[in-house]
Amino acid sequence: MLPFSNLLGTIPINTADGGHIVYETPGTYQWICPAGVFTVALLAVAGGAAYLASQSGGGGGELRWKNRVRVEPGQAYDVVVGAAGGVTSFSFAGQTLLLANPGVGTVGGSGGIGDGGGNGGTGGPTNAGGQGGGGAGGYSGPGGNGGSTSVAATAGQGGGGGGAGGASGSGSSGGGGVGKWGEGPSGAAGPSGTAGNPGIGGSYGQSGQQLSTGGSTTDQGGFYGGGGARHGRGGKGVLRIVWGKGQDNGGRAFPSSLVDSAEGHQGNATALYSLSDASGNTGTSESNIPALYDGDRSQTGTPALVSTAALPVVRIRFPEGERAFFGFVFQSNVQTTWSYRIRKDGVWGSWLGTVNTSGDTIRSNAFKGDAIEFRRDNYSAFNMYEFAPFYRD
Repeated sequence: MLPFSNLLGTIPINTADGGHIVYETPGTYQWICPAGVFTVALLAVAGGAAYLASQSGGGGGELRWKNRVRVEPGQAYDVVVGAAGGVTSFSFAGQTLLLANPGVGTVGGSGGIGDGGGNGGTGGPTNAGGQGGGGAGGYSGPGGNGGSTSVAATAGQGGGGGGAGGASGSGSSGGGGVGKWGEGPSGAAGPSGTAGNPGIGGSYGQSGQQLSTGGSTTDQGGFYGGGGARHGRGGKGVLRIVWGKGQDNGGRAFPSSLVDSAEGHQGNATALYSLSDASGNTGTSESNIPALYDGDRSQTGTPALVSTAALPVVRIRFPEGERAFFGFVFQSNVQTTWSYRIRKDGVWGSWLGTVNTSGDTIRSNAFKGDAIEFRRDNYSAFNMYEFAPFYRD
């Protein structure tokens, strides 16, 4: 039950520090509202449609967000995160407060519950060859449509993922996913080709994957919500709960108000100017990085670092000691898997969970310490085109 003041229409002011929680593994959960939190903002992305037995592309998952959602400390709320082709939702006592619908067949997800968002893009129609998956819905517009051999794929809108291009051969590509950090640049469409080209992720989401012949049980649509195509599954969904300290949720609201970080930290993002690997190779990051980094997705030009099959460690040290909030973005030209660890008070912690990339710009934040290291966990050589670590004042 809501507090008495909420029933009268007066919403208590959040007294807890800003924070968030992300559910990104498909399944069913219960979120227990923390003490001092009375209002939250919610984001849901449904799963993209799984691959089809035919040559059609799968539709992208829908994105829905809702602000000023009243909650009660200590109360349990039901969370469902969709796998490929699955619904993502947030509910209380049987009442659905937020709902994002998945792609079904070639049709993008639509018809959900929320204040705003975007429908998933349509998968490419059946034709000769393999057809591209549709892009995940955006924060203020739809995902791009997948292409065929005769119809070009389209870009996402309002931060949505781009549709994948059609394939004249037997391969296929997934649609671009959408990120969870608020509205960002829309994902470009993938051109058609012999094997088709993946849709680019929108709002810093993961791009789709390109597969050749044969079936696949791996995710081909980009995270989150990108549509799969002939040989791969759609991208999984995600649900994010955001709260801020103070009146009106501390000003934190989707699509893009103070939701680009875990805590809603208000400050300037400043670039760090160099990075190095274990072999002493150095590169220069962007000299001026905005709070929402718009990376170069063309993957052209001189790489920041060129790797061999050895396992480099990239180390970043802050020029002014410990920072309470920092993050990174980077883009490589092949799929890579990283672990990371934080140094605090001169002592390195243990290696933490992995950061996965697939030729995309990846953005993360909410670390604390005076330095961070990334260790690449797979052995393939790669070129790192973008690596722009930053901290916030």
